[in-house]
Amino acid sequence: MTELLRTEAMSVVYGGLHAVNGLDLRVDEGRLVGLIGPNGAGKTSFIDGISGFTRTQGAIYFRGKRVDREPAHRRARLGLGRTWQSLELFEDLTVRENL
Repeated sequence: MTELLRTEAMSVVYGGLHAVNGLDLRVDEGRLVGLIGPNGAGKTSFIDGISGFTRTQGAIYFRGKRVDREPAHRRARLGLGRTWQSLELFEDLTVRENL
């Protein structure tokens, strides 16, 4: 299978707190992958790190290109982006506009 995303010793550190510590991960193209864990396990920090919204250590590869030195907008242009979870609806918008 073709590799889509790979991290090597990826870490996200906030002060002295290691939210993600030395993660080695490979996701192949065409695979459906879930990221689960309890609150505080580092799921959001991982997503923020690979998408460029949080500083990381280690290496991140997307479609074979090393991207950990690229800013978020360049990663997004390559197809590596993220969305934010929002549980609230906008009361002044229609259902379609909320979607």
